[in-house]
Amino acid sequence: MMNIAHRGGAALWPENTLAAFADAIACGYDGAELDVQLSRDGAVVVHHDFRLKPGLARKQGVWLSPPGPRIKDLSLAELRQFDVGHPEPGGDYARKHPLLQVVENAAVPTLEDVIHLAQDAPRRLPGG
Repeated sequence: MMNIAHRGGAALWPENTLAAFADAIACGYDGAELDVQLSRDGAVVVHHDFRLKPGLARKQGVWLSPPGPRIKDLSLAELRQFDVGHPEPGGDYARKHPLLQVVENAAVPTLEDVIHLAQDAPRRLPGG
């Protein structure tokens, strides 16, 4: 049996972030599942939903309101302006994930960022 870190370790770390994948590597998972989307300028970014998550994504300290912008409508530079590592205190996402570690200033990573992080890992990260 293999241990696969879902979205890099969702529910413990902000999903599909470099912090989540780094923890999966450190914990010795056999692999990690991840999701990809294309930004407006064609960057392959690691993010589960086709929109940024309200209650998790914020820009300049302000959390997004539903429904949140679509990934495909934002350039990579625009995506990098959002922090996706700190749930809104008391919000739905925070209540559903009470063990989630807060990661300040966590940007939406590119697939290349995750591959670079995992290139020396002894396991099969990324992938699954």
